[in-house]
Amino acid sequence: MKSEPPSDRPTPENRERDIEQAKSLQEQASRSGLRFEVFLPPGLAEWILDSVARGVFSDPGEAVFVMLGQARELEPHADLRHELLRRSFQASFDDERPGISLDEFNERMRKQREELPVEAAVWVRSKPKRNDRQVFTAEAPEELIEAISNAKMDPRHDHLNELLKDWKP
Repeated sequence: MKSEPPSDRPTPENRERDIEQAKSLQEQASRSGLRFEVFLPPGLAEWILDSVARGVFSDPGEAVFVMLGQARELEPHADLRHELLRRSFQASFDDERPGISLDEFNERMRKQREELPVEAAVWVRSKPKRNDRQVFTAEAPEELIEAISNAKMDPRHDHLNELLKDWKP
């Protein structure tokens, strides 16, 4: 699978298309979730993989899930976000390493982008996906199997009833 690092900035046309896509996916995502691909630059990729290797997360997807949840929880707390940003800036100011100019920074970033391999590393999930799992009912009483097969879910999950309508144990 070929993957390329993202371009610097989306075009206005691409941005508009992304906004429309987000709007069109909201209803389905509110019922079923959202799956998407993420490119992480080398530093973040190393950090995530190290966290997985240390057992902090089971896979990169779990790390992104947890971190997005934390970001969502911080969203209404502008004071905390401001304090985190202030501390980050302060750490930069306190850094005793010599600074670089904006031009030098941009040149380093350009070189780093050019040096990225054509194919980024790809994580392959080892856990089965939910729709790949099998359900075994050999020990369930016939009445329980019948009750489950005739049960209806909350109306918010009607799309799942469609998946069960022809199911036979």
